[in-house]
Amino acid sequence: MRYIFRKLRPDARGTATIELAMALPVLTVMALASIDFVLGFGYKMNLQQYAQSGADFVIANGENLPTDAQVSTEVAAVSGLDPAAISVTKWTECNQAKQSTYGSCPGASDNKANYMQIAVTDTYQPILAIEGIADFVPSTALTGTAVVRIPAP
Repeated sequence: MRYIFRKLRPDARGTATIELAMALPVLTVMALASIDFVLGFGYKMNLQQYAQSGADFVIANGENLPTDAQVSTEVAAVSGLDPAAISVTKWTECNQAKQSTYGSCPGASDNKANYMQIAVTDTYQPILAIEGIADFVPSTALTGTAVVRIPAP
């Protein structure tokens, strides 16, 4: 009788291996997604630093304001990106109101401030974009920006 009960008792050998085999793909995708998130965030921070280097270039020139092309060329040299990925925008605020034209205020006594924004845009290609396996993660356009107040002439 004991022999029959021993045979009926379930055999649990190999259970851990089967559970690991079922969980491993899910854990691997979660690990890769985490790595992808960190790499994308790091790339975004790099773009932010490139834009900040453009703002530093503007400030370093002091009273001699560089042209938009010079700022783009400087940021492209630092980042290695195409100058077309770098945009420079200037605007004027009079009494903290953004003006449609750069450099002039309607009133002579207005409080005038000139600003320049440097934006660096590039596409981040995630590591999980594997054709047919994990192609649910699209490439993403990331932008880093820096705004600098231009010294008044």
